Amino acid sequence: MAHAAEIAVELGGTAERASRFLERLLRGVSEVEVGPDDPEAETARRLIGGRDPTDIPFVALALRTEALGIWTLDNDFEGIAGVRRLTTRDVAALFEANP
Repeated sequence: MAHAAEIAVELGGTAERASRFLERLLRGVSEVEVGPDDPEAETARRLIGGRDPTDIPFVALALRTEALGIWTLDNDFEGIAGVRRLTTRDVAALFEANP
């Protein structure tokens, strides 16, 4: 896993633990398409405002799936109404709370 070492630092553990964490996370991944003309994309465009427009698909996807948040270190996602920005520690805490 390409980012296992970075994630290990965030989690305060080993790269092996981080790899297991990522493997568990990726088992739950599924593909969801959100097109630029979908209602969630328009809402995301409005919520993002003057921020990075390349973030629109991520916010639109979070809105469509009613996600708990977006796991990112990108501060542009901070403060977007209705879309929580999750840190690595936030995601790890979710996994620990739901084994």
